[in-house]
Amino acid sequence: MKLVLVKWHDIVDDGGEWAPSDFKLEPVLVHTVGIIWRKNKAHLTLVRDVYKADDGSYVTGGRVVIPTGTVVSINELDEVDLNA
Repeated sequence: MKLVLVKWHDIVDDGGEWAPSDFKLEPVLVHTVGIIWRKNKAHLTLVRDVYKADDGSYVTGGRVVIPTGTVVSINELDEVDLNA
């Protein structure tokens, strides 16, 4: 499993209040660190926490799913050995 830093664009929402038409909102660049759990054409799933249960299954926490079209870059930080 690979530990990575993913840079990606996320939406910004200022709520449902009325605002002047000259407002300026732009997506933000997010930096997320996690273990790649799943990856396909549509999205990338990262987990922050993972442990191996007594029955051999994995339990995860801190999951985030990022649409691949929003990904700017993926930088590998390290290899993760869950059996160590």
